[in-house]
Amino acid sequence: MDPALLTESGGTDFLSRGEAALRELAKKDLVYVHARMPEDVAQGADPKARLKVVEEFDRKIVGTILDGLQKLGPYRVVLLCEASAVRNQAAAPAALYAFSEGPAKKAAAPGRGFNEAEAAKAGTREATRLIARLFPRS
Repeated sequence: MDPALLTESGGTDFLSRGEAALRELAKKDLVYVHARMPEDVAQGADPKARLKVVEEFDRKIVGTILDGLQKLGPYRVVLLCEASAVRNQAAAPAALYAFSEGPAKKAAAPGRGFNEAEAAKAGTREATRLIARLFPRS
């Protein structure tokens, strides 16, 4: 889908992206949504402005999609956050969160939390296996 169709203003219209993703998911099995923090906020030194954009992203894109998925049937979601895009930071592993609808499998490592410290301990994983895990062969 053409991102230019999402907003006439040329800016970051998070709600339109969330709604467009749901429209596409009603027709397709996979939707990729990419949104960037506005450059002036990403390059700026105001943490409150950055937090406001992150909260808006969470509410208008992630919230819209998660609320709408309930009506579409079984689903899997992967969320990525590329922190290195903020303030010219050095490349770092992207934070990744994946989940699916339905009964949860027992955790492989009891006692591990879902946080940055635990993720750093776990190290990186082979990214080429991600799609195979999302769409296993029947």
